[in-house]
Amino acid sequence: MLRITNQCDSLLYNYAMSLTERVQKDMVDAMRKKEELRLSTLRMMKAALVNKRIDKRADLDEKEELQVFTTMIKQRKDSRESTNAPTSTKKKSCRSSPP
Repeated sequence: MLRITNQCDSLLYNYAMSLTERVQKDMVDAMRKKEELRLSTLRMMKAALVNKRIDKRADLDEKEELQVFTTMIKQRKDSRESTNAPTSTKKKSCRSSPP
């Protein structure tokens, strides 16, 4: 049994956890504190990790877990940029003009 005796031991214990385990632990913490937004975000992260693990048909290593998160971040940045992009004021006509 692992015994945490001080703050340094706690940090080492958290560092030794995989990202998947850390997300799970943080989900439990968010549930206890009733932090709905944080919980929703963590659930989305966990779902992405599980989907990747299923696709791979094996456990993910830390590099692969980080890649999943990097992909999620990039997708959300792209989505935010496309949402905030200025739209054209001219609407294109669906009908072509007669010759």
